[in-house]
Amino acid sequence: MAACVTQEFLKEHFRYEDGHLYVIKKHAPRSKCHVGDKIGYLHPSGRYRAVIHGRKYGLHQLVWIFFKGELPEFGIDHEDRNPGNNRIGNLRECNASTNAQNRIGKGKRLGVNKTYSGKWLAQIGANGKREHLGTFETKEEAIAARDAAELRLHEFSPLKELA
Repeated sequence: MAACVTQEFLKEHFRYEDGHLYVIKKHAPRSKCHVGDKIGYLHPSGRYRAVIHGRKYGLHQLVWIFFKGELPEFGIDHEDRNPGNNRIGNLRECNASTNAQNRIGKGKRLGVNKTYSGKWLAQIGANGKREHLGTFETKEEAIAARDAAELRLHEFSPLKELA
């Protein structure tokens, strides 16, 4: 995605502090922002968003452009999985596949399912392919196989923080 704002524009009109951008120069005469204001609003998704020249941006995108000059080819990942933490040290370039690796399942264990026979199936997706890891007697065995494969195949796995 091509950015409409430039690094030059952002550095001229905003200052960066602790994951946020603050107005140092109004960029439009009728802008509701004032010098010193923090830009953006907290979206229900937990991400900060901002509108510049009528275009909506994720604040993480603006912080990235502020420091790197342009958006990465694929996307930006929040290393700590907190979409509200836009500190430059928490942002890293990624594609959709590696971004999906840096998530934690909500309630259900990802890649581990009970079969109709009562056994447990373990599988994992990596590099656009699904890998069958085996069928196990217990859920714990299936989880152990899935975790071992995740550590081996997923660059951004949250399990690497625990290993």
